[in-house]
Amino acid sequence: MKDMESKLLALSGLKTEEEKAASPLAPKPCSRCKPVDPATGKFCSQCSMTLDLQTVMELEEARSKADSFMSRLLEDQEVQRLLAQKIKQLHLQDQASQITGQ
Repeated sequence: MKDMESKLLALSGLKTEEEKAASPLAPKPCSRCKPVDPATGKFCSQCSMTLDLQTVMELEEARSKADSFMSRLLEDQEVQRLLAQKIKQLHLQDQASQITGQ
């Protein structure tokens, strides 16, 4: 019954845009550049911005895990020596100084 009522309201134009967008199958508009992307999209097809909070949270969690992993790895003195050796070998001292500020 509620589904029928909802469809009748939508057909008569009485259903709000917010209610229409609440559907999981509704297209997602990009808040930055405004094109409409498929409901299953996670990123804007034009500017690559995330289209929903869930994707932002997933990316942040993955970044946090990667940062933690790298921090732990870089605490190891053998890894530090190997990285310093590779930086010299590839002549990347200037770039490393720009990144680290040292």
